[in-house]
Amino acid sequence: MERSLTIGYAFDQQLRETANAEGRNYWYAYIEEILSRLGLCSQALPLSTCADVDLLSRTGVLFLGNLQASAIPSYSAESLSNWVEDGGILIGFATEGLDDLFGVSGEETIPQEPDPFSIAGYFDLLPSPITRDCRAPIDPDQHLLITSPIRPLRCIDAQPLAHLFTCDPSHPEDGSYALETDAPVITHRTIGAGHAFYFSFDIAQTMWVLQQGRPVDRDRDGDGRLRRMDASVVGDNSRAVPYADALHFLLTNMIGRAPVPSIHSIPPHEGRVSPALLYFGGDDECTPGVQIPASDSMASRNLPYHINAMPLDGRFAFDADEQARIEANGHEIAIHYDFVTNFDHPCGFTRQDVLEQAGQFRERFGRDSVCGVNHCVRWTGWAEPARWMLEAGNKADNSFFGWTSPPNNPVNTLGFVHGSAFPRRIWEDAEHENARLDFLEIPITGYEVGYEDEAFIPEKVHQALDLALRYRLTLEFFYHPVYIAQYPACRQAIDELIRLIGKLPVPPILMGLDRLYHWWTAREQAVIRNARQSQKTIAFEIDCAWEDGYVAKIPTGEAPPTECQVDGSPAEFTSAAEFGQHWTFIPLTAGSHSIEVRL
Repeated sequence: MERSLTIGYAFDQQLRETANAEGRNYWYAYIEEILSRLGLCSQALPLSTCADVDLLSRTGVLFLGNLQASAIPSYSAESLSNWVEDGGILIGFATEGLDDLFGVSGEETIPQEPDPFSIAGYFDLLPSPITRDCRAPIDPDQHLLITSPIRPLRCIDAQPLAHLFTCDPSHPEDGSYALETDAPVITHRTIGAGHAFYFSFDIAQTMWVLQQGRPVDRDRDGDGRLRRMDASVVGDNSRAVPYADALHFLLTNMIGRAPVPSIHSIPPHEGRVSPALLYFGGDDECTPGVQIPASDSMASRNLPYHINAMPLDGRFAFDADEQARIEANGHEIAIHYDFVTNFDHPCGFTRQDVLEQAGQFRERFGRDSVCGVNHCVRWTGWAEPARWMLEAGNKADNSFFGWTSPPNNPVNTLGFVHGSAFPRRIWEDAEHENARLDFLEIPITGYEVGYEDEAFIPEKVHQALDLALRYRLTLEFFYHPVYIAQYPACRQAIDELIRLIGKLPVPPILMGLDRLYHWWTAREQAVIRNARQSQKTIAFEIDCAWEDGYVAKIPTGEAPPTECQVDGSPAEFTSAAEFGQHWTFIPLTAGSHSIEVRL
């Protein structure tokens, strides 16, 4: 008997419209972004799915949002319970009305105060095959963050996967003061052949808030400018912990209780599975004489590079001949927006400011910029700059900085104050119907890593690469052209990275930011069809247009597969024991393929 491995999420457009009409974000809309980032092909399903035996039988994994009990159709509990018992995976985000199915009972909700971007509580993952290695071993005493209301639980017939720490009223934004409780906040119940997972908080809101931050409406950190640092919601907690990625990997493991196929976040290297994707960029700040030495230096090391060129009084710092040389090196050029010079700080900037500088770039370079960055990572509002940049012909941004201020320029940092190492789309507010913008945010994570002034600090290079390799991350190594050109310690740090890469059996994929945008977009547009499982076989059709190929990723439980076929012929695959089980990686050429994996 075959079982479907398709992914669905119950979604009621009317609930979003009602929330937006009341001026509230409908946070559960972000489930689309979460599943896309996991490399999964999913579909929105009507709430009636919960009681529709036929539709459930064609679904392998089902997500439910923070629904009130009154929104759940009658007879859902029985239908869902039977479906889970037959092998379905149910994941609820503070869903009400199905406590018996999830094996929990809920207590009075802890409100999120004073606003939807505040820390409402903290949690630690407990030992389990499902939680194994999901939290990066950085600042291990730091609790993970919850940025949504919380429904404390008691386990009735479920196993706890994480337990709650409540905020200290005097220090709500400092997890070191948080108060430990015995209440679970994430649970797991096995029912027959299936699984029911429950979050006592809205993971969609938490991931959205962590990754997009709060609106930049004032100078919160007192550095005199409105910048991405003012969007941070991590408070006085560690800047080095990838909070949202812990949830990313946890969800991957939950879904991975079934052999659900996905498109890996990293394309292959010459037909082999690559261990990470590293990208390189830096801002020229309209400093003449540094672009060519920096580009030549990176090219001599066979490294990609992405130079963000800043206009000053409408002029750029290098001419057409220098541009041709940079591009002949295989390097990218993009806009470095200047919302610093001649602005009365602290202040925002406007749509017209964006369009004017985008037009200057277009006039000078004959095309629109793909992935730009804002000088000193300036920002204003929430999604507005992304909306304006998209209107200006841009496709992506690299301003979400990984650390906070002070210091004003935190060099030699590996930070995740925006939650994650992975790219993500920008989403609109309630006024704009929580729409998903076709605009990608590519975060700055490793910033001038490996040196400070004239001091070479190799340990930070090792830490950054080790983290990328361990978690198969996309990770930036950001180096300004002026530092590459003029600081020997900067070049030492880059050479140390090259030395470490040279010791690997398969190197990481190396890209500039424009190319990363194009890869991520191709991955998002990829399709997995007709995924199904029989007793000993996993089969599906898959299609991705990326010219260098792509990798299908499948969890296979306690053992690797015995055989893999692509389009009816035996094919190479790689199996790795990660996150408490085996994962199979199948390198594929561009285009459509039929896959069959035998266990």
